[in-house]
Amino acid sequence: PQLTLTQEDVDQLVQDGIAAAIRDERKRVLSVLFRWFEKMENTFVISECVEVRKVKFATATLHGRALTWWNSQVATLGPEVANARTWAEVKQMMTDEFCPTEEVQR
Repeated sequence: PQLTLTQEDVDQLVQDGIAAAIRDERKRVLSVLFRWFEKMENTFVISECVEVRKVKFATATLHGRALTWWNSQVATLGPEVANARTWAEVKQMMTDEFCPTEEVQR
């Protein structure tokens, strides 16, 4: 028997494939981000980094899209305000920016 697909079937297959790819990429980004948080926190302990220096230290290690995002924060807020954020605030800002809420809750 020959299988026939309607345009609607093809459209649904494409939509499902795109949704799965986006979902997988979001999970990957979430995993990478949380590993980076963990690495930074371990580094803070080892280097005895005080709270007021954590944001500057951590953001100095950013690259790619994350660095572009941080540079825009600094440009918008000013360096003093951006760097005065707590590490917890910056982690939340990054989670909000790079990981949708529904993925974080899973």
